[in-house]
Amino acid sequence: MKKWMTYFALLSMMPALVLGKGLAAQEQKLKAEYCPVKGEKCSTLEVNRAVFADKRYTELADHFLKQRLKLKSLAAADLNHWIKAATTPSEPGEEFYPQEYQTGVALYGYSPRYLVLQTNDYEYTGGAHGMSTFYYHVYRRDRPQQPVKLKDIVIPGQQKRLDELQRRAWMAYLKKEGFSAKEIKEHLQYFEFKATDNWAPTANGLQFLYQPYEIGPYSMGTPELLIPTASLKSIIQPQFLNELKYFHQVIDN
Repeated sequence: MKKWMTYFALLSMMPALVLGKGLAAQEQKLKAEYCPVKGEKCSTLEVNRAVFADKRYTELADHFLKQRLKLKSLAAADLNHWIKAATTPSEPGEEFYPQEYQTGVALYGYSPRYLVLQTNDYEYTGGAHGMSTFYYHVYRRDRPQQPVKLKDIVIPGQQKRLDELQRRAWMAYLKKEGFSAKEIKEHLQYFEFKATDNWAPTANGLQFLYQPYEIGPYSMGTPELLIPTASLKSIIQPQFLNELKYFHQVIDN
């Protein structure tokens, strides 16, 4: 029997997520393992694809996965090679430690004109805990090759006002979590607040997502701050604000 083995599994398709007429997406899970020590725990790689009826959106979703893994394809052989290369000890005689990797892309939500994907990554390479990250990616549905950046929807000269709204939302978040004024001041000494451009539209405004350790300790997870639509007038372009009321959120974080 070989010293190591890998396997690649394609799980059954999940129920379709309807975007609109003639457009749908399904979740497709891929898995690879590297097991160099018989009877011991294996290193694993899980890849979650978003497969759309429109091939342009599938290609866009796959692009994020291939970019993350630095692969040209998501074929079984490539995933098998990736997990083996990532977890094989670099020095002769070095002990093998099983590691866990997950990467995925999913439909976060949509409106008549916009499509939002959410990418997520998880790594456990040893230690007390693994590390997860989540990012939003906004695109025009008719132009999925070009991302819509936050700066594209902010009225010129209004970025500082938006940053301040994020800061105020963070202060309100901490208060809601039970932080006293003194505790908030101490928290900001260790974790300086910086506005993020990791954003997504919602039916109620713009949502901003922060990674672990970005503005708080690991135990706080990935804080989400919502800036209500009413607060964004004269800051965000009117035509984009008008689109928010049509936004349908698929993933409920």
